[in-house]
Amino acid sequence: MASSEKKAQHLQKLLRAAYVSKEQIEIEPGTRWRMDVMRDIRRLGPLNVQFNPFMMFNRVVWRFAEAACVVALVMTVYVGFTGWNPIEEVTSLYLANPVEFTVSQVLGEYESYE
Repeated sequence: MASSEKKAQHLQKLLRAAYVSKEQIEIEPGTRWRMDVMRDIRRLGPLNVQFNPFMMFNRVVWRFAEAACVVALVMTVYVGFTGWNPIEEVTSLYLANPVEFTVSQVLGEYESYE
C-alpha cells in the first residue's frame, strides 16, 4: 500500500512540474498533427443530426435528374444525326390518308373507323 501511495505522490509531483513548466515549452504542432485532428473531426460528423427522410429522397432526385439530362443529350445527338423530324412524320401520315387520320389514331386509341 505504501508503495502505491509513493507512486501516486511521485506522479502528482511530475504532473505539477509539467504544469508549471508548460509555458516554457514551445511546441508547434506540425501539418501531420493537424491533418489527423481534422480527419478525426470529419469522422465524428455532425453531432446534433436529426433523421430526415426527405434528405435521402433529395439525393435520389438529383441522381435521377442527372440521368435524365444524359438521356436527353443522347437523344438530341441521335435525332441530330439521323435527321428524324416528328413534324414531317405527322404531315406525311396526314397527307397520305387525310380522311382516316385523326389524333386518336396517332395516340393509338383506334385503328380505323371501319
